[in-house]
Amino acid sequence: MMAEAVGAELDEIREVHERATLDRDIVLPYGTVAAGTQAGLRFEVQGIVGGEPRIIAEHVTRMDDAVAPEWPSQGGGQGLYRILVKGSPSLDCKLEIESEDGDHNVGGLIVTAMKVLNAIPAVVAAKPGVLSAIDLPVIGGVGSMHDARS
Repeated sequence: MMAEAVGAELDEIREVHERATLDRDIVLPYGTVAAGTQAGLRFEVQGIVGGEPRIIAEHVTRMDDAVAPEWPSQGGGQGLYRILVKGSPSLDCKLEIESEDGDHNVGGLIVTAMKVLNAIPAVVAAKPGVLSAIDLPVIGGVGSMHDARS
């Protein structure tokens, strides 16, 4: 979809991943990650254009800040997302997503769900067929502000 949005022809799509362990146990509120087991995952989905990775979606998950310090890091707390576009102009946007109670996972789920829910009217009005975000209008959050007291 990103290649389509910029008019690029993909040669192929590649997936690259790395796993990381720690030499000590990590105790988390929901359980223990034993030493030597997977404590981190870094993966990329690469859009190859002209033989080069030109469109890259990268994701890094660590169970502890000490896991794979050589991998890219956003710094700060959990729930940080970064969008980096290199070009003219270049963009470096960092997002910290969390729910009202401060949970980054719940906040990410809400963000994802709201995009889908708010797209329903545009999808219903569209011609039959498969749609992507490119096919839909900019979808705002009409009605998303509410009085927390009600």
